[in-house]
Amino acid sequence: MRAAILATAAELFASRGYRGVTMDEIARRRGMSKRTLYQYFASKEEMADSIVAGLVAELGGVVDRAMTAGGGFPETFGRVLHSLEAVLAAMPMTLLEDLERHAPHIFARITEFRAQQMRRYIALLTAAQAAGEVPRGVDPALAVDILIAAVQETGRPEWMRRRGIGIGELMAAIGRIFLHGVCGGPAGEGERHGG
Repeated sequence: MRAAILATAAELFASRGYRGVTMDEIARRRGMSKRTLYQYFASKEEMADSIVAGLVAELGGVVDRAMTAGGGFPETFGRVLHSLEAVLAAMPMTLLEDLERHAPHIFARITEFRAQQMRRYIALLTAAQAAGEVPRGVDPALAVDILIAAVQETGRPEWMRRRGIGIGELMAAIGRIFLHGVCGGPAGEGERHGG
């Protein structure tokens, strides 16, 4: 029953945000009394926190599988982008944007997850540098900061609508630009400047 309630809450949160939904609406949508709903969840906040925890766990598993499947840096990076594409396509952006503004203590789960993933991506890029797959002149931390900022900014639904681009096309473009630059060649900035 908890999972069904969370699914209903997630659907409502995704369409109207965290603040735009009440416990009454969730109970009504589930066909139960508010009193029964409170037997499963003490508050709307608890529901939102459970939903975010589930998203973080799902995303973490997807990225783990992508990063540990083997292959060189380009293959691994491509798999990570593909996995992020799948998760971002299903991500309730309205809920996350609302939580960031109005429930930062819940959104902190996302912030911590991003920090953990950034450390993993930096380690991946550093290992690729050591293997000669990435130029020595590339700063892994800066490269990951730029990548994450690009995904976060361009992955917002309103940005994609404005540009007329889908999530698959966006992630493919980010992958091409990150791996080869806007000129399409393999030479990185560090190589051109003797990095």
